[in-house]
Amino acid sequence: MPSYRGAAAKLLESAGADVGDKVRIELRDRTLEGILMPRPELADDRHLVLKLSNGYNIGIRVKSVRRVQVLEKGRPPEISLPAPPPPSPALPKVAILGTGGTIASRVDYRTGAVYPAFTAGELYSIVPELAGIANIEVAEVCRVFSEHMTPKLWVKIGKEVARAVNRGARGVVVAHGTDTMAYTAAALSFMLKGLFRPVVL
Repeated sequence: MPSYRGAAAKLLESAGADVGDKVRIELRDRTLEGILMPRPELADDRHLVLKLSNGYNIGIRVKSVRRVQVLEKGRPPEISLPAPPPPSPALPKVAILGTGGTIASRVDYRTGAVYPAFTAGELYSIVPELAGIANIEVAEVCRVFSEHMTPKLWVKIGKEVARAVNRGARGVVVAHGTDTMAYTAAALSFMLKGLFRPVVL
């Protein structure tokens, strides 16, 4: 079960409950209903998080739970975007490389959780005004939140930037989460010496 582990994961698995499901949780002194929310990766395994109908999130101690009942299975958020506009031969080419992070995420307003759900192409599709500025070439290098960025991914990003420039891009935009953006920028500055093209994170 993503985001839950240990005692919390066992309790939810025994009830067939997943993050995003509408559940009823029976405690010793009351019963609560709401949407089962994800937990941070480093959080303890002794609590569940429930989004109530009033919009508030509450923590529930696993030891105080008598029963978990699934009322309705959750659904992943649906994403529907228009096709990108056709390129113009009179405009310069700019590459957008997607790596994930908040800029490439969507909020599921049913649960309030954030999911990495945009590709670089989808980002371009929702800002069609870019078509009047440049021909946009998009590629997804990876799909991770920036706290999970690694030196191997820096190398991969650097190679994709060089590839885009070699294919004629006048500049490259790397869509990147903010937490470790400075580290990636520093790594790219060493890898891409003599590039003579702007690379923006």
